[in-house]
Amino acid sequence: MELQAEEERYLAALEERVSGLLQRTGKWFAFAQGSEVRIEHVGAHVLEFIHFVHAFPRWIAALLSRTPHYEIRRFLARNLYEEVVEDPTAGAPHYEFMIRLGEGAGLTREAVESSKPSPGTLTCMHALENYYRQRPWLEVFAATSVGEATNQATLNPAMRRRYGLPEATRLDRFRALGLSDYHLTQYLVHHEADAEHGGQGIRLAAKYAAIERYPLESILEGLAEYTVLIRSYWDAMYDAVIARAAAREGLAAIKARQQRRRPAVLAGTQRSVGDPAVEHAIGGEAPHVHQPVDGGALAPRAHPLLRAGDGQHAQVDGRRQPAVQAHLLGAGAPARGGRAVVEERVAHRLLELVGVGLGQEDPRQVRLHHLEARGGVRERPRAREGGDEVGGAHDRTTIP
Repeated sequence: MELQAEEERYLAALEERVSGLLQRTGKWFAFAQGSEVRIEHVGAHVLEFIHFVHAFPRWIAALLSRTPHYEIRRFLARNLYEEVVEDPTAGAPHYEFMIRLGEGAGLTREAVESSKPSPGTLTCMHALENYYRQRPWLEVFAATSVGEATNQATLNPAMRRRYGLPEATRLDRFRALGLSDYHLTQYLVHHEADAEHGGQGIRLAAKYAAIERYPLESILEGLAEYTVLIRSYWDAMYDAVIARAAAREGLAAIKARQQRRRPAVLAGTQRSVGDPAVEHAIGGEAPHVHQPVDGGALAPRAHPLLRAGDGQHAQVDGRRQPAVQAHLLGAGAPARGGRAVVEERVAHRLLELVGVGLGQEDPRQVRLHHLEARGGVRERPRAREGGDEVGGAHDRTTIP
């Protein structure tokens, strides 16, 4: 009789924590059942929450490995089976329910499974995994049971009335967005299982806490830490959903602007889509025109229009200015430096005869007759003097 009374005391304390958690479940729950939620938000939620759904069985397995009581082990093993292998009520594991919800929001399986969690939700998940592995097993089991019961209460109208919450749920809002019951299996089946697991889990936690005479204060402290962690996760979920949806809508707006057909103005002439110059720009090629942009006007010149050799250059037209490529239209003349011109003084030194042209060049030993310009400077051999070496450098004299 005393053991049963103690069990009831634990049970009442845990149910009270369910009510407290429901009063503030996190920003995502409040937003998801409001009028501002759109299908883009549902898809962003899937891209984030799929990582929680993937990690949760691992946390439960860690808890199961530390549980000493067979009854609780069996309960956790059944929970694991439904999460990973198959939920008998739907013929699929709970992981697949999130894939279905993503499909309803326009996401493929590949897009969902290849997504990356946001830094905020990922940090909270790391903290939760640490909690499941290090906190005493009974405290973790009690907190998990309270969490699953809370999940169900966020959707069940009867339970919401019981805890003083509005009857409208996010399930109603998601249906209004056009999602079918197939897409909403996550909420129709998963949370019914949560209600069963949560209700039974709370009773098991109270039963074995009474048997082990576990301090209620320690259980409540563990539950308080879990509450902070799970609320932080749902707040981070809200922030990530808003950011993802905004990014997706922004990308869609950019694509819409790119596809919008607008007239283009080029060199003062109205051009529309279909003109070659405009089509190149739309197709991603550098814009250019296929004719001179001066309109054929001839530039006045004081010098002859045609010169020999001009016909060898395709870009030269003797009758007009060279054609200007369209991508140079915005180019301007380089800025003038404004600096003075510095003239370098050239000093005339020895043997630099001013005004006299050089008449003899180095024949470079190519065995050809060297023709000198008349009146130029030339060299002739001088008489060899004593001390000179044959073939030395001073065997020539320069004279006028």
